[in-house]
Amino acid sequence: MPIPDITDKGHLPPGIHACTVSELARRFGTASTQRKRLMKCLIGYLARLRDLGGVGGVLIDGSFTSDRPQPHDVDVVVPMPAPPDRRWLEGFARLMRESKDRYHVHTLPDSPGAPGTWADFLQRVKPIDQQMLGITDPNYRKGLLWLPLERNA
Repeated sequence: MPIPDITDKGHLPPGIHACTVSELARRFGTASTQRKRLMKCLIGYLARLRDLGGVGGVLIDGSFTSDRPQPHDVDVVVPMPAPPDRRWLEGFARLMRESKDRYHVHTLPDSPGAPGTWADFLQRVKPIDQQMLGITDPNYRKGLLWLPLERNA
């Protein structure tokens, strides 16, 4: 299923939309030099995360998945494996320390099944943004992208 069109409010429509890395790159990673740079960094980040193992996929959000021409970074929700082992936690901690400066990724670790997850939070539009965009529905939601991670064969 292709990534849906951006709404007139500049977001993905509500829901979790599955995509591949190549679909993400075609849709959001080529329109500007900044977007190309962020996409290249995201691919490097995802490779590091894939090498850790234990993560079936990530959620992609933020200005990168909007109509903003110059996004600052990419928000990535990482569902934590249950239970994570010490090796995984140490590798993930190293990746998190590097994620913002090296990969321009804002990493948001998540515990699947826990109440109040990042996925729930990120689908909400901040009140200041609702006001700016003329959104009057307090329950307005935006969409996120689900990007499966597969280990290289």
